[in-house]
Amino acid sequence: MIRAVESDRMDLAPLGRQVAYLWDALANNPVVQVLLGTAAEMSLPDWYLGASGVSQTVWNLQHGFDPAAGIRDYDLAYFDAGDLSDESRRDIEDEGARRVSGSGVTVDVHNEASVHLWNGRRFGKEIEPYRSTEDAIAT
Repeated sequence: MIRAVESDRMDLAPLGRQVAYLWDALANNPVVQVLLGTAAEMSLPDWYLGASGVSQTVWNLQHGFDPAAGIRDYDLAYFDAGDLSDESRRDIEDEGARRVSGSGVTVDVHNEASVHLWNGRRFGKEIEPYRSTEDAIAT
């Protein structure tokens, strides 16, 4: 297991060192490892694991906690413009949940290609369709 870095300012470390630290940190979180494997095995298009599952893992390690401590949900985003169905998204979410069953966490799955279909109803603002997961993240 990795511990807090030598410097309190990892944000000032060279980018290569930051990336290596992030990879090491995520390798220490068993839920992250299962979800990374799940996304790869399912061949999800243009996928990312993000949000609090990543940031909280790093925070936990920076402060000497178990890597998965306090993380209640993990977000898996992908981009499939060829299948905007909520059924497909739920199938992926169910598979992720099955693989981490017993861990007490929730897996939230989002097809970024379909966000424009519901964003107006949920947040009151219509948006243009995203072109990729990176495009969605950039907003």
